[in-house]
Formats: sequence, structure tokens, C-alpha cells
Amino acid sequence: MSGLYLYDDARAREFEPFALTRPVSDMVAGTVPQRARWQTVLQMPVAGVIPSAHLADFDEVASGPSARGRIPAGSVIANARFAPRLSTVHRFAPNDNSESTADLWLSGGRVVAARTARELAPDYFSDGRRAIDDLGRSGVET
Repeated sequence: MSGLYLYDDARAREFEPFALTRPVSDMVAGTVPQRARWQTVLQMPVAGVIPSAHLADFDEVASGPSARGRIPAGSVIANARFAPRLSTVHRFAPNDNSESTADLWLSGGRVVAARTARELAPDYFSDGRRAIDDLGRSGVET
């Protein structure tokens, strides 16, 4: 089953000392954790987080689980560094299966999330250097 995955890219992994102790998706922007912001905006539960290797076993009660196994086709990979506005609930939720469903989510012309066209191996994002830009096909500005 596809889901929402929050990706700590190379830049997020260098956000020290904070990124040494928890994934960026568990950090708070304003009053809400990044994970909760993405869940609210995309109206989709977090299936997993893709942190740096030393945080693969990070486990706190309120945190999202680390991604395990393969990432299913149709999943949404979101940049954990981006803090979406909670007032920007997109009218096409990723789970609506309509032709108008976006493959890319943009902000200021930059890709902040993308839907996977195919199943991905768990190590696809392992070094944090993989861009999410090439995962989707058509974009929606948020």
C-alpha cells in the first residue's frame, strides 16, 4: 500500500546538532512537527521516514516509523525540510485516484514532494543525495 514518506536529504542530515538526535520530520516548525504538517496538507498518514543511517532505528512514541522494506509505487516522498502552510490543504489529495492527482508538489518553482512511479528499493535514498525531482511527472504549485 502506498503512503507518505518524509525524506531527510543531504542538507537535512547536516542540520547539526539537531539532526544527530532525530529525523528532521520530528522537528517542530511553529507549533507543529514537520510530520504533522505534511499529514495535514496531503491528508495522508505517514508510512515512514527516510532518515540518515544512524537514525534508522530512531523510535519515540510520537515519531513516524523509519521506512522498512520497499517503498510502493504511488507513494509520496516529501522533503522533510519543507514546512508546508497548514492553511494550504490541496484540493487533490494523493489518495483520490483521479486523473487530476498531482505527481509533483512545488513551492516557489522547487519540488517539495513527488509521487513514485515505481516501487523503490529501501536503499534508493540511503546517502541522502538523491533528489526527489525525478520521481514525478506533472506538478501542482502549492
